[in-house]
Amino acid sequence: MPEPTTPGMTPVDAILCDDSLQTLKACIPYMRPKEQPLFLLAAKALELSHAVRVLQGSSQSLAACSVEPALRTPVHMLNQIKRFCSSGQRENIDSILNVFQMMQLLQMAQSSPEQGGESPAWMQAALSPEQQQLFRSFSQTVLREQGQSGTAGPARPAGREEAPD
Repeated sequence: MPEPTTPGMTPVDAILCDDSLQTLKACIPYMRPKEQPLFLLAAKALELSHAVRVLQGSSQSLAACSVEPALRTPVHMLNQIKRFCSSGQRENIDSILNVFQMMQLLQMAQSSPEQGGESPAWMQAALSPEQQQLFRSFSQTVLREQGQSGTAGPARPAGREEAPD
């Protein structure tokens, strides 16, 4: 059974749900079990009606909940989604965010002027031995994948050639 959460409303919900609709939704758990399904359907029908009105109205209605272009990144989106997730889902998102951070570190290391096949000294000093090993493994995997997909990146080690297609 999923853990109960009470996150705030998303920006889209804030546009689609006025105070009276939120009040109706808040009352449903206190109604008799026989009445709950009818009122839940009524609340969802009202929400759908609001959505239709918003879509038929000006494009400014949904623009009010838009995120500025500089923040339209996977990392920002995942951080916002976490607010509405269970603890297990948040852990999964945190793992994805850690991969994004590792990719950024790898990109910084590849673009570093002191790059000689190894990570810059400042990066090595900032990581624990376990993190250094994880970073090396991740870097090797990414570099190997870049080489196999033909994307620009560091050359493969000598003696390693791909069979022709």
